[in-house]
Amino acid sequence: MTQSAWKTNERNAALALVAMLLIGSPPVRRADAAGPEIGADTAFERIKALMGTWHGTEEGGRAVTIEYKIGVRGTTVLETQDPGTPDEMVSVYSRDGAELVMTHYCPMGPVGNQPHMRLDRARSTSDSLVFDFTGGTNLDAGKDAHVHAARITWLGPSRLRREWDVYQDGHKTGVTAFMLSRVP
Repeated sequence: MTQSAWKTNERNAALALVAMLLIGSPPVRRADAAGPEIGADTAFERIKALMGTWHGTEEGGRAVTIEYKIGVRGTTVLETQDPGTPDEMVSVYSRDGAELVMTHYCPMGPVGNQPHMRLDRARSTSDSLVFDFTGGTNLDAGKDAHVHAARITWLGPSRLRREWDVYQDGHKTGVTAFMLSRVP
């Protein structure tokens, strides 16, 4: 190989490295994740299919009711937990460009808080959607108690497991899990 050809190959390798650093590498799937990465459209359609009323229990045995409604000409899904009670919470799922996002309106804190989350497509599958914290309003994520992550797992056509990761002082303090069944 001539010195000129060597310099050309060296320059091309350097350019390829810079391009990878600027563009980033493709998402890496966990070894235990099943199937290909899920798209935001597919995930949103899965959530839309939850429309209706679901009953179940929180891990401690407390009864819970969750209603799913499609709104705004099909562009949002409203998830209302314990509607009409002092413990009512609402989560709104919607698209933000190529992403599926969720805002959780929670009664935690003196005036409530609103954690914002985005679907982690690399960790989600068609049977388990994972949402990660991206920010929020009425909360200081480094100290205030708030829902920091969420998962919806389909256990069958009429059964769900819904989980909230609760954080305080910047670290996970627990998981609240709900086992739900669709009301016929």
